[in-house]
Amino acid sequence: MLRITTIQTESGATTLQLSGSISGVWVKELQDCCATSLVNGKAVSLDLSDVQYADAAALELLSNLKSRNVAVVGWTPLVARLLDAYEATRGVKERKC
Repeated sequence: MLRITTIQTESGATTLQLSGSISGVWVKELQDCCATSLVNGKAVSLDLSDVQYADAAALELLSNLKSRNVAVVGWTPLVARLLDAYEATRGVKERKC
């Protein structure tokens, strides 16, 4: 299960605060939430400080979102290691915090 809390700033930027596991149907839900904000041209950031797990589809989504200038903050050690390993197998540049 994944809880997604949307926080709008006065400047129009959106932060999606995530809590739980990003896997299964929740990957599509996160993708849809991000797409809505990105289509509107708003800055988007993801707060992963309360994410315990991300499956392969979630790691692919996170990597793609980073390449679209979505800021990802608050990495948990497990999710950071999983994404680093995922990106290493695909030749993606190292994550910058």
